[in-house]
This record gives sequence, C-alpha cells and structure tokens, in this order.
Amino acid sequence: MSNKPLTEEFYSLTSKYPIEIKNHLCELFNLAIDCFDLNNLISILFIGSGSRCEMSFKVYQDKLDIFSDYEFVLIVKRHPLSCEVKIFNERIKKLEEKWNVRSPLFHVDYGISKLF
Repeated sequence: MSNKPLTEEFYSLTSKYPIEIKNHLCELFNLAIDCFDLNNLISILFIGSGSRCEMSFKVYQDKLDIFSDYEFVLIVKRHPLSCEVKIFNERIKKLEEKWNVRSPLFHVDYGISKLF
C-alpha cells in the first residue's frame, strides 16, 4: 500500500485522536487512493462524528475501544468499476479484522458520489 500524502486538513483534524485512530484513518484513506483510479477519484470526504472531532472512544489500560464509525464519501468523476469496489470492500474487511475493534458499534461505512 502506498503512503500518499493526505492533506494538512486531515492531519489537523485527526490531531485530537489517539495514534491508533490516526493510523486507522491513514490506512483506510490510502487504501481508497490505491484501489480507485486516481484519474477518477476527486476527493475523500470524511463525514460523521469523526469529522466533527466527536468520535466516541475509550482508552483503558492501553486498550482502545471505538464506539463510532469511520464514515466517508468517495467523490468521483464517474462511477467506479465494479471490480474496484469489490476489491476495496474486501480490503476494508481485512483492515477491520486487523484492527480488531471489540465494539459491535464500530464499522467502516462509505458511499460513492458522482460529481455532476
């Protein structure tokens, strides 16, 4: 997976979160950048409580529990290929398994929106 630079706005927004959450979001958004045609992908719009710095989480004895979702919208020029979406979904599931978030409230939720 490449580590393409994310925007300063992203780093500013995530500065209030524990390093684990920052790393999750970097992995997730870099995954989107890797899975979708960069000539088509315009932006990744982080939404929901995470984007408002209101994500619910608890750090207890070096364990992180996340009670919010990671929610975002991929803004594209044209609808992506079904194979891109399939691969992205498979890789999201692998990330969720890797992160091993214990809360049943946690989920990666995204949508795709075509720009006009």
